Amino acid sequence: MNDIKIYPLHVGTLKKVLRTPAVAPEDFEPSPLIAYLIRTDDEWVLVDTGACDPEWSKKYHHILERPEQMQIENQLAAHGVKPEDIKLLVCSHLHWDHAYNLDKFPNAKIFVQKREVEFAITPTPSQYVFYEAMQMGLTPPWLSSAGRFEIIDGDVEILPGITLVTLAGHTPGSQGVLVETGSKRYLIACDCIATMDCWETRKFGLPIPSSIHVDLAEYYETFRKMLRLDAEILPGHDFCVFEHPVYPYE
Repeated sequence: MNDIKIYPLHVGTLKKVLRTPAVAPEDFEPSPLIAYLIRTDDEWVLVDTGACDPEWSKKYHHILERPEQMQIENQLAAHGVKPEDIKLLVCSHLHWDHAYNLDKFPNAKIFVQKREVEFAITPTPSQYVFYEAMQMGLTPPWLSSAGRFEIIDGDVEILPGITLVTLAGHTPGSQGVLVETGSKRYLIACDCIATMDCWETRKFGLPIPSSIHVDLAEYYETFRKMLRLDAEILPGHDFCVFEHPVYPYE
């Protein structure tokens, strides 16, 4: 039995972001930025590292609130973890609100899907701003840490009970983390399922894709894969995950 615990970390709040599925202006509301800390008997694994500073976010993205306690190093400190303790770090994808702060983790091997790196280097124009792409005169936030990338291609078990699974659609190389805790199976789905509305609202038997995506056909195939996994979903931008400080919960 794997005694693995998952801790959601609140690493900022974006203001007035479109909640999907949504059709009206009143559906714009705050959106949390979430990283996930996984504890095994021997290792700490971190999934995603949050966004840029609030001033940069305001200039290029959204208004971001991030008080001192939401700095990722302070969220980790609440669990007795220092950035240098993290040896395994998973990037779900390389968008600006998930892949900043990688340089705070100097001892970490960083797992990224091959397709994600390739697309992040030459994204389509509609995706430039999400990657802070070189094509718009910016330096992508992940670039300085690329030397520590462990580039993988497909589903890979990185520790007993912890498997990286491809979840293409939101981006070509999006990945989630399938965690077997012993009592429950969880899928940290990140932005493949930004909010639980997307997962729980079914049309034609399938969940609802994010409004930000690169390939709807792949997205729907990903949903079919997720349904086969039969895991409890942990989303990328939903306050509901903070109803429990740890998963599995009692």
